[in-house]
Amino acid sequence: MKKFLMVLILAGMTVSAAACGDSDVTPVREDTSVVSEEKDKKTDADVQDTSVIQEEDGDNIDSTGNGELPTLDPILGTWYETDDLFSRTLVIKEDGSVEIYYEGGGITFGTIKVEAEEHPDGDDTYWYNIYDEAGDFVEGFSVDTEAASLEELYGGQDGSTHFIRGGVGSPQFDMIVNTDENISVVDYPGTYVCDRCSIDVIPENDANNTFTVNISWANSAYETFEWSYICHYDEDVRALTCEFGGTKVDLTTSDDGVSDANVLYTNGQAAFSIEDGFLRWYDLNEQEGDGMEFEYMP
Repeated sequence: MKKFLMVLILAGMTVSAAACGDSDVTPVREDTSVVSEEKDKKTDADVQDTSVIQEEDGDNIDSTGNGELPTLDPILGTWYETDDLFSRTLVIKEDGSVEIYYEGGGITFGTIKVEAEEHPDGDDTYWYNIYDEAGDFVEGFSVDTEAASLEELYGGQDGSTHFIRGGVGSPQFDMIVNTDENISVVDYPGTYVCDRCSIDVIPENDANNTFTVNISWANSAYETFEWSYICHYDEDVRALTCEFGGTKVDLTTSDDGVSDANVLYTNGQAAFSIEDGFLRWYDLNEQEGDGMEFEYMP
C-alpha cells in the first residue's frame, strides 16, 4: 500500500512540474509590434511639418492632410515695392524660383512656397513664403484663397510691406503715351542720339521680340555712364519695356590713364517708345531720360 501511494505522489509531482513550464515548451507571448507601429505612425503625423510640397506637375499638396492648397498662379510675374526708401523688385516664376533686385544694386535668388498655418480651432491660414538659397526666410505674404489673380501683395503679420504688380499697364509704365498705330517692332532697331548721349537698340531674339538696349552718356572726357537693358516689345503700347535687371555702370579714367568701372545698380527698369518721330527713354530708377528726344541715325 505504501509503495502504491509513493508511485501516485511521484506521478503527481511530474505533472505539476510540466504545468509550471519546467519543460521544453516555449510560452506564447502577445505580438505588440502592430500596436507599436500604429503608435509610431500617429507620432509622425503629429509632428509632420505643415509646409506645402511643390510637386513636379505644379500641384500644391497640404502636408497636414487637409486637402489641396492654393497654387502660385495668382502671384506669378514682376512686383515692385512701394513706400520704402530702398525698394525691391520681386520676380516670381512658374517653377517657384524667385529673384529679388534691390535699389542701389544686389540680387537675391530663392524659392517661394505655399505653406499652411494650422490654428487650434482647426482653421488654416495660408502664406506665400520666400526663402533664399540658404533656406533662410526672407518675406511672407498672406494668401487670398478666392483670387484668381492679385494686383497687390501685403507682407508680414501687420501687412506693412506693400508690393504692386509690374509690367505695362501698371503705374510704373503708365507714362507711355505712344498712340501712333503705325509704329511696330521693326521700327526700333538702330542707333539714336541726343546731345552727348546715344542709344543702341539691338535685336536679340525675333521669336519673342527681345532686344538689348545699350546707352552711353559722356559726362566728361574722364567719365562716361553706361546703361544696359534687356527689353521686350509690348504690342499693346508698341514700346520696349525692361521690367527688371537693367544695369548702370560709371566708367572713369584718371589723369594717368587708369580706367575703373563702378557698378551703380543692377535692378534697372525702363521703357523706350517712339513718339512723334523720336525715341524716348523712360528711366524708372532715376528719370535720367526725362525731356530728351533721341533722333534716329541712319
